[in-house]
Amino acid sequence: MSFKHLKYEDAILCVIDVQDNLLKTMKKKVFNEKLKQIEILVKMFKAWDRPTLVTEQYPKGLGPTHKSIKSWFTDFSAIPKTSFSCLGCQEFQNKVASIKPGWAILSGMETHICVLETALDLKSQGWDVVVAADAVQSSTKEKWKWGLDQMAREGIHVSSTESILFHCLRDSMHPNFRELSALLKQANHRD
Repeated sequence: MSFKHLKYEDAILCVIDVQDNLLKTMKKKVFNEKLKQIEILVKMFKAWDRPTLVTEQYPKGLGPTHKSIKSWFTDFSAIPKTSFSCLGCQEFQNKVASIKPGWAILSGMETHICVLETALDLKSQGWDVVVAADAVQSSTKEKWKWGLDQMAREGIHVSSTESILFHCLRDSMHPNFRELSALLKQANHRD
């Protein structure tokens, strides 16, 4: 479906594998920028009362979800998995199956592995998928770009956090417009 049909009322957010031990391979400054975008997505999905699914790839080896992400939830829980695609995990499948297929917004790590595999599987199950390019990361810029390029070739929408969220609002008179504007301003002024 065309990006123009994206509505937050039909969307879920996936925060894929933003874990402490994975971060050791990431550039800290780049990660901090990505984390700001993930925070904006999570807080807007909370404001819209839309589902946010957080996953952890092999948490025994890669550690827990980054503490910042945990702090954005009052009842944080992550879905542990070993498969690269989130849909290879039964718990994730069950949660997704309980939601009518619509739009899945993806964020997290790594772009060229778990984000890519999840996007492909969600698309094959009838979901329209949008990857927030500024909210996904890989260990190198080249791998990040390759992952985004592959997804675009497969018909997965690639956009920015701001574009996705403002598109969902559609109008500055939307009740959440001020909240989104404040989140963006806060993110842009953080060190």
